[in-house]
Amino acid sequence: MKKLMIAMLLTVFPIFSASAQGVLQGRADVDGNGSIDSIYKGANFIRIAGGAGTAARTYTFPGSIAILAGGIQNMNSYAPSAEIALTQTATGQQTIRVINHRANLVQTYNMRVGWKLLAGGITDLDGYPGAEIGTYAVIVNPNPAWTTSRIAIVTPRDGTQTEYGTQYGTAGYQTWTLLGIADYDPANPGLELDYLLRIPDFRGPAYDTYHHRRVYHRYHITYDWDYPSYKFNGGFPSF
Repeated sequence: MKKLMIAMLLTVFPIFSASAQGVLQGRADVDGNGSIDSIYKGANFIRIAGGAGTAARTYTFPGSIAILAGGIQNMNSYAPSAEIALTQTATGQQTIRVINHRANLVQTYNMRVGWKLLAGGITDLDGYPGAEIGTYAVIVNPNPAWTTSRIAIVTPRDGTQTEYGTQYGTAGYQTWTLLGIADYDPANPGLELDYLLRIPDFRGPAYDTYHHRRVYHRYHITYDWDYPSYKFNGGFPSF
């Protein structure tokens, strides 16, 4: 009986231990000291076990959290270090948090309801050191004719959150499709966001208009062309 109880304890203990310590999510140098750190995630905390004998540190958040896809990389321009970007949902507020372990700092960005991370959206969009976080949200209005969308780019390097509207002219119900995030304009530093915008016409689909738009986050501006004629319609500053 005694041997059976010991065996049961040995079986159960690692489960509780893993829960308390979190699940290993990855390894990176998050403090810039040249050694690799281990990153563990629990339901509402991130624990960083430092390498080279440094002490572990735990960041606890109310509500549930999830590390964003591609969210463990350099975002604060300190070349050797990596930051951790995660999403948090608590009391209905959707938030992006960026853990800057080197500075023992957590940056917080309140997002619009229903925001989503753009595919491949955590990357260098402005050509300055550090990655940005590209997101979008559909802003639903009680009057569907005024429902629109926003692209929101978080820049942890300087702590800013910049929005770009997908509307053209007056607000109205539109659909948009991300074409890609790439170096479409090699003459400008950083990558650009490229998307196609459709603006429905009350007379029917045959009268809908299309626009090809490109966000240059370095300059906080969006350029717009008629599609498929590519007649240039001008630039629109961020909100």
